[in-house]
Order: sequence, then C-alpha cells, then structure tokens
Amino acid sequence: MSKWNRVLVAVVCLPLAPALASAVSTSGQELSEALRATPDPVHGAELFRNCAVCHGPTGGGTIDGGVPRIAGQHTSVLAKELVDYRHDRRWDIRMEHFADNHHLPDPQSIADVASYAHHLIPVKPPGIGDGQLVGRGEAIYAHRCSSCHGPAAGGDAKKRIPRIHGARAAAGAAGARGHRRAGGLSLAPCGAGGAAGYC
Repeated sequence: MSKWNRVLVAVVCLPLAPALASAVSTSGQELSEALRATPDPVHGAELFRNCAVCHGPTGGGTIDGGVPRIAGQHTSVLAKELVDYRHDRRWDIRMEHFADNHHLPDPQSIADVASYAHHLIPVKPPGIGDGQLVGRGEAIYAHRCSSCHGPAAGGDAKKRIPRIHGARAAAGAAGARGHRRAGGLSLAPCGAGGAAGYC
C-alpha cells in the first residue's frame, strides 16, 4: 500500500474508530446483560409469536432450510444472534426487523425469547435423499465441523457454538457455503473456524 493510500485510509477511518468501538462495546454489553438476565417464560412465549411467523409455532423453521430451526438451540447462541442482528454484525432483512428495539426493547426481552425458543422441543425433520451419501457427509463433518460443533453436533453453549444436530440438510448446506464465503467471520448461518464468539 502506498504512502498516500495509507494516509487516505487513516483520514477516512480514524474519525470512525470511536463509533465502531462504541458499537462493539454496546453489543457486547447488551449480550452480557441478556445472558445474565433471569428469563421470564411467559414474556418469552408472548415475544415468540413474532418469531413463529417465519420459524413456525414450534420453532422448526422451513423444510428448505431458508428459515432455520431454532427450537432447542442454545440460549446463548440465540441471544448472540439476536444481538448481532441488532448491531449489524449479521444481516437478514427479516431478522433485522424482528430483532429491532421495537420488538425486543431490552436485554431482558432477548433473554426471554431466546430461552423460550431453547426450551421448545425440536421436531425431527423429514429425511432427504436415499442415504447413499451419508458416509461421505459423516467424513466431511468429522474433518471440517466436529472440532467446533462436537462429535455429536451438540455445539457448546458456553462458547456460543450452535447445536446443529438434527438440522435440515438444506440449512446445513447453506451454513457450510456461508461459512466458506465468510472466511472466518459469521456473516452467514454458521460461524467459521474457531470463531466461537461469532456463532
């Protein structure tokens, strides 16, 4: 990078640094408060009615994987994802709307709805395909996914790594494609190599 390019980058980026630092601090603080809150299941059920519009009343998502299953997902993962949508760290026009301050006004509301979805019982998705590629899928998972998501795909609530056991095949494929495109950041359904804080 030439000297002038570095100067131009500095002139443009330096004024933004405090705002960016504040945004990261604000999102981190909001997540921390949500994870410390004691969830209210009644309020969570009330808030979940908005989620059910897309994710379904049981949190099962759609068969094609376009809307992920959130039933049974770790509360910490769901809270992190909601906060990320609120602070422009994840992008989906539908989620940006429903995760906004109008629908979820505070960290307590995030805790309530995330905990409610966590306690929903996941319904097993219908099988897809004839099973001829199961062995190949198992080998790919063991090589590329199990180090973060675990051998049984249960994720890790403390590290905010999503549970992907029982995910619909289309959602898993979309997550893997997004994971590769994101190059280490969770701009997609799943976080990337070791970036547990972004899942």
